[in-house]
Amino acid sequence: MTHDRYRELIQAELDGEATAQELELLEAHTASCDDCRREREDYSKLAAAFGSLPKVMPEKSFVTMMEPELPKVLKKQRRRPAYFWPGLTAAAALVLAVGLSNAWGLFNPELTATPQPQPEQVMQPLAVQNDPAPAGLAGTTEAGKNTAPQLIQQEKVKAKPAVQVAAVSKNDLGKVQDQTGVVVEKQKVDAESARGGVVVVTVDSKPTNVKVDGNNVTVIIAQDDEPKQDDTSNVSIWGIAGFDDDDSGEKTITFTDPNGNVIETNRVQFGPAPGTIPPEAPLNRKLASVYKNAPELNAWAKDPYQVVYRHLTDLGFAANAMVSQSNELNTITVMQGDTTYRVRLAETRQGEWHPVQISRLIHPYAPGLLGQKVIAYFAAQKASGAIAGFGDIYLNERTDKSVRVAVAIEQQDSNGVIIVKEKVYEFQVQQTAAGELRLGDQVTVHEQ
Repeated sequence: MTHDRYRELIQAELDGEATAQELELLEAHTASCDDCRREREDYSKLAAAFGSLPKVMPEKSFVTMMEPELPKVLKKQRRRPAYFWPGLTAAAALVLAVGLSNAWGLFNPELTATPQPQPEQVMQPLAVQNDPAPAGLAGTTEAGKNTAPQLIQQEKVKAKPAVQVAAVSKNDLGKVQDQTGVVVEKQKVDAESARGGVVVVTVDSKPTNVKVDGNNVTVIIAQDDEPKQDDTSNVSIWGIAGFDDDDSGEKTITFTDPNGNVIETNRVQFGPAPGTIPPEAPLNRKLASVYKNAPELNAWAKDPYQVVYRHLTDLGFAANAMVSQSNELNTITVMQGDTTYRVRLAETRQGEWHPVQISRLIHPYAPGLLGQKVIAYFAAQKASGAIAGFGDIYLNERTDKSVRVAVAIEQQDSNGVIIVKEKVYEFQVQQTAAGELRLGDQVTVHEQ
């Protein structure tokens, strides 16, 4: 039973319509679920407060007053694609498949022409200043936003690190220790409330200016002013603005010298990277230990929703990401920014639930070309009649040589009945002579 169903039982209880069996179910659930118990208590207090108010006839109906606000509310809602693409007829699917394949070279490995993006997708070219900007500069320009870096932490190290500059997500600070030997104090990073979800690491240098332009960021680096007196190196951790803690997707960080020469380019993933979570992962070991030592105290570990909700940051999500129960008990949906993730869990022999897979929705309007090629593949399958339809496509894993996705497929059996099965497709990823990524001809299909 999902949390939405328990909320319905809470409402039925307040309305005096809940049966004895439903009240027993609700009582058992709220004994172990802090969220539902708080909701039940809050609603009960609210109902009691409303009951004590005098009855007053309003001058206008609530519906009349809210009608002007409805467009504003709807406008704020995130766009979420329907589970299936019911409006995609065979002809429309063919147009989509041909259009996407022509634009992105799905069926033509020799195609090297650069696709022309739609007007709303055009991004302004990233402008890099030739002259070093003053360290305190902050403002907004047409090409992007300039922000002043802020020093968070600095340490001297004896051995010069292999990296000169680096950018890492706040959720992946362990990389800094791997690259420089410096342990970043996360509480200091979190204390920078004005900064976003990424930190910049410099060795014997400092960022003088940062320019954010959509998903592209330029960090201008200058050498330290004071000459070194010994063989040690200064490793500095900087916070930069222009990012939100609930950002999602990938951002490209380009480091340049004051003259615009590129020093290094990093890609920072916001939100967890899609992939499997092994049983021996630290979070799963912690869950097993906590539940084994005190199963009654930690009964929440038997609820997949609670496991994800209580461990968002352990899974790589922002603390303010939105969590909701899907139609399946073992699958939890997480919304971070405009990106939808899916966390699958498995029940252990002890009875607690462990996360085993994180997947990210491939949005039909996302700018990623490889994701659009995957969508084009399934559109072509529908247009050819190989499948009757397909649902949301989730990226399970991405490597340099392959892409693995999960998708619900509609197929017609011999009796004309539509059967829906979730399948996993693994595509080869190839690179043309022009450097363009394309899907290979070999596709491996597994049933989920």
